[in-house]
Amino acid sequence: MTLSRLFSGVLVAFGLFALFVIWALTGPVGAVVAATLTYLLLRTCERQQDAQMALARKTRAEDLHRAFRGDR
Repeated sequence: MTLSRLFSGVLVAFGLFALFVIWALTGPVGAVVAATLTYLLLRTCERQQDAQMALARKTRAEDLHRAFRGDR
């Protein structure tokens, strides 16, 4: 899990750097494109985090349910 988080962080950093390069090379149009792509990248990261949190909640609920019933 830690390795995937590290890889994800490096991937996001390279993505943001690439967006900056697009903005720097193309001017105002590139700024709009870079802003849009940055927004989409951040939304994707938020959705991934939300999915991980939902999975953790589901796992915890299942564990509590099993503990309440006495199953192992």
